Amino acid sequence: MEQTLKNKFVNLLIGDIIAGKYAPGTALPSERELSEKLGVSRSVVRSGLAELSALRLIETVDRKGSIVQDVQLNASLPVLNAILSSQGQLYPQLMTGFLEARQLIETETARLAALNRSDEDLYRLYGLIRQEQALPEGSAEELARLSFQFHCRIAHASGNPIYPIFLCSMRPTYEILLTRYYQQGISPGEMTVLHTAIYDAILSGRPEAAQKAMMNILTYRV
Repeated sequence: MEQTLKNKFVNLLIGDIIAGKYAPGTALPSERELSEKLGVSRSVVRSGLAELSALRLIETVDRKGSIVQDVQLNASLPVLNAILSSQGQLYPQLMTGFLEARQLIETETARLAALNRSDEDLYRLYGLIRQEQALPEGSAEELARLSFQFHCRIAHASGNPIYPIFLCSMRPTYEILLTRYYQQGISPGEMTVLHTAIYDAILSGRPEAAQKAMMNILTYRV
């Protein structure tokens, strides 16, 4: 129960910081004020502030309190994960930036995969497609899990070790966002067709076709 309250507290403050309610360099309200304002215990507030400090979103300064840090200057993957996956805090500008970054990175991983993939990569990718084909309608969470694995495997097949490390480190964000995306009515069948197009291009060693097929899926019904 307390963990759930802490997560809600952290997500709310992350949203307020990103929205500019608390500007960089300013102090958050005191623990007592936050406790009363948000209706949570002081222990929840202290635990939540400790998490925000670990994410480098705030810094505790003697006699000044919790000072808000500049999110962009103190960015990290955990911060991005926390921001994008926070409940109800999917801000349009952040989502647009996230999708643009995916397009830049993942079209390149697909291109490289068509040149560098191994037989093991092909076997794994095909197996994930077969699992997608077997999913019933309404399987958004499982489809998100399989889709994420498919994209991670392509990153692995690229031959550049940084791509899979970067992509897989964002698993929480990817799976939450993909689940929400698939819940809009995207079926396993639709994803299977799009993933098969990428797979076919990688299988036949066509880098430009793989790049195009990846862009198609990243812009599908967006």
